[in-house]
Amino acid sequence: MLTLHRALSLRVLRKEVTEAYLREKVK
Repeated sequence: MLTLHRALSLRVLRKEVTEAYLREKVK
């Protein structure tokens, strides 16, 4: 369960980083 939660938060974190990177790239 703990591993699943960690994987989920890692996925969310990576998604936020990717979106931020794309916003800076477009700007």
